[in-house]
Amino acid sequence: MIVKTEAAARRQAAIMERRRTFIERWAQPRLKRAYLEMGDVAANLYTVGGALRIEAFKDELAEPIAKELEFIFKRVNDTLLAMAKKTGKAFGGAVETKAEE
Repeated sequence: MIVKTEAAARRQAAIMERRRTFIERWAQPRLKRAYLEMGDVAANLYTVGGALRIEAFKDELAEPIAKELEFIFKRVNDTLLAMAKKTGKAFGGAVETKAEE
């Protein structure tokens, strides 16, 4: 847009300043609030959706974990039993040796 006079240039500058002020003071805060609200709603929906997905597939999710926990329990149990047997034999041997002396 071509400005012909100084008065027209000042009017154009005033119009641009009003537009900038309008955007900064009125539109931007509203847009920021709307984006924050949209983010909260999206996060809430994702949380609810995630909880519903977990509830729907909890059996499928629990099965692999249950297998791993069973494997770990069996290994720990077997290891503790082996240690108890070795300790018992060693302790029993020490008791028998003391008894013989």
